[in-house]
Amino acid sequence: MSVTYSDLEKAPVVLLAGFEPEEESPLIFLRLRKAVRTRGTTVLSVASHASRGLQKMSGTLLDCVPGGETGVLDDLRTGAHPELGTQLRRDGTIIMVGERLATAP
Repeated sequence: MSVTYSDLEKAPVVLLAGFEPEEESPLIFLRLRKAVRTRGTTVLSVASHASRGLQKMSGTLLDCVPGGETGVLDDLRTGAHPELGTQLRRDGTIIMVGERLATAP
């Protein structure tokens, strides 16, 4: 499956896990920021802190300790956060996982 920039702009919800678009991919950051402003896209980020980029995208932090991202993702998968689960089940939702999670258990 591939995701295009156009898909990002149309997505109702984007979940970022171990990925900071402003630092790692400025094009993705700009597309997400545009989507938030023009379409009301919801951006959620699983991270240890809210970055400036997340604030600029009016995103919501799903906080965890560094390296604890997989625990939050597992909680979302098992329904521990039903309000977020409903958002994440919307058609067109995109989950973007950064490469640093490849080293997480």
